[in-house]
Amino acid sequence: MLPIYLLVLLGFGVAYGIYEALDDDDENLDQTITGTEGDDSLTGGPGDDDMFGLGGNDTMDGLSANDALVAGEGNDLMQGGEGNDRLVGGAGFDIGLGGPGEDTLRGNEDTDILIGGDGDDTLLGNRGDDWLDGQDGDDIVNGGSQSDNLIGGGGADTLTGEGGDDLLAGGDLLTRALSVGELAALRDATLSGEGANLPPGVDYRAGDDGDADVLDAGPGDDMLMFGRGDMATGGPGDDLFYLLGGIAADPAQVMDFDGAEDRLIYVHDEGTPEPALSLTDNGDGTQTLVADGETVAVLAATGLTAEDILFYERGSEPGFVV
Repeated sequence: MLPIYLLVLLGFGVAYGIYEALDDDDENLDQTITGTEGDDSLTGGPGDDDMFGLGGNDTMDGLSANDALVAGEGNDLMQGGEGNDRLVGGAGFDIGLGGPGEDTLRGNEDTDILIGGDGDDTLLGNRGDDWLDGQDGDDIVNGGSQSDNLIGGGGADTLTGEGGDDLLAGGDLLTRALSVGELAALRDATLSGEGANLPPGVDYRAGDDGDADVLDAGPGDDMLMFGRGDMATGGPGDDLFYLLGGIAADPAQVMDFDGAEDRLIYVHDEGTPEPALSLTDNGDGTQTLVADGETVAVLAATGLTAEDILFYERGSEPGFVV
């Protein structure tokens, strides 16, 4: 699958549309904060704020409490802060950061980056080639109709790709989180007319934290990264199943492996030998995969042999190396 590429962004100006409480006694009141058609910087308060960016390339920060941020047109950066927040992208390339709390983040028709943070979050990519990262908590991550990158993070997550050629990774994929400054730089990187991709120095090696994730890629040629305890469904298309180690006691489950179209890749640590693999036919349309004498996966497949499984050595350098 081709990596996600971010859209060419518009310049970020200096116009501001900041709402300020007129009386210190009202600082805990809920606010409705509305931007302009220009590039605004909108900041909430301690209450439950409703924030509307309207046009322009806006920066929105809800701070604390349960806030609702609606981006509008333009390339916007939304930060929910503490509390159970709702972030809704608009037309343009939007970046949404949920923060602590149980947040709901929704993209729109363009390419978006949505990052949940701590708590049980819901991330909905909608249309566009999106990057969705649930981070900690038991998250629901839904890519939508295009080619998306879905990352569960820590916790027992449910990842659904729907249409497009998707990448689904249960467990922790990024070894470090992107800072707000780095994400803002993504949006503003094209002031000189150059495009922007994810910044260098981010390691895309996949891990697994032992929690049970559910990955459902949907139609398309997808890449699924999962470990023991996880359930992976590729859906129609030519799918790549990357089986990682993990620390869960239960084996991984591959629900729809088609030996004529799909490929299973066993990922082992750098510098370690390839494990000895064997497959047992269970007589019920499934096969059990054993690595060095230990059961690691059960596949909905028949006729698969150990020779059909590929090996991949986990890399040590930053980059997309699983």
